[in-house]
Amino acid sequence: WNKYLPEQELIEGTCSFHSMRNTDYMMKILTSIKLYNNSYTNLIKKNSLFQKMKSHKQLKLDLGHLIDDNNIQLNGFQIKQIMKKKGLSKNIFPVYYSKCKSEFYSNDLDAIQTIIKKESYIIGFILFKKRFNIITHWCPIIIDKRNDIVNIHIADSYNMTWWGDPRINALV
Repeated sequence: WNKYLPEQELIEGTCSFHSMRNTDYMMKILTSIKLYNNSYTNLIKKNSLFQKMKSHKQLKLDLGHLIDDNNIQLNGFQIKQIMKKKGLSKNIFPVYYSKCKSEFYSNDLDAIQTIIKKESYIIGFILFKKRFNIITHWCPIIIDKRNDIVNIHIADSYNMTWWGDPRINALV
């Protein structure tokens, strides 16, 4: 979805806030789609929340709402605190990737297990990516499972092309 979203600049440093915002919007959009059919993608694109999600003006308003202080380099615990304080979805979980496996906060594991045991669910992850020990990024990934059909949405604002990532495979 990054072709549609307002771009986040490389040195901007607010990717954690973009990730929270985009994950929450996409989860609300997907929740509003009651019936899965061939027009699934079009239903997402036509949704009024998707129009807000694409808006540069709305992005500035949303970031203003989410960012309370000058600390923009957040860790997973801080992301969880902000999401709770700002009333974002409770089904969004920060996750780290280390040594070829996904690492969740221990108190999130029970909630995640409860969600994924259901026949259908929507769950969001904000995946921490680190490259070359200097480049860090939080990437929003949303899984929409409806019975036997699973759609994975990457709602990243960073201007890059996605061609696959082993961290996403490990997460799934």
